[in-house]
Amino acid sequence: MNYFERNMRLIIIVTTALTLVACSSKPFISTAEHQDKLKQRCISALVDELKQDQAANNRCNHNAMMSMHLAKRLYETGADSDYTQCKTLHAEKEQIDECFKARQLKYYDNWLSMPPVKLAK
Repeated sequence: MNYFERNMRLIIIVTTALTLVACSSKPFISTAEHQDKLKQRCISALVDELKQDQAANNRCNHNAMMSMHLAKRLYETGADSDYTQCKTLHAEKEQIDECFKARQLKYYDNWLSMPPVKLAK
C-alpha cells in the first residue's frame, strides 16, 4: 500500500467517524463485519497463486473498504426515512433504535448479496 492509499484510508475513516458523531443521534451500526465478508469474498475469487500475495490482499481490503464506504453514504441518504418509519411504528426510544438497527442490517445484508462493485484504480 503506497503513501497515498494509507493517507486516503485514514482521511475516509476519520471523516466518516466525525460525520456520524457530529451530525447524527441515530444509532448507526458497525459495518466492519460486512466489510470483512466483502474482503473474504474478493480473496476467495483470486486465483490460487494470488491468494497469498500481499498486494492482492491489500487491494481486496481497499476495495471492501471503499465498497462499504459507498454503501454507508448511500444508506445515509435514506436513513431519515427509515428512522421516521421506525418512530411511527414504535413509541419507546429503545424500540425505535432497535428497529433502525434492524433496517440497517437488512440494507447491508442486501448490499452483500449484490455482485461485487468494480472500483476504478
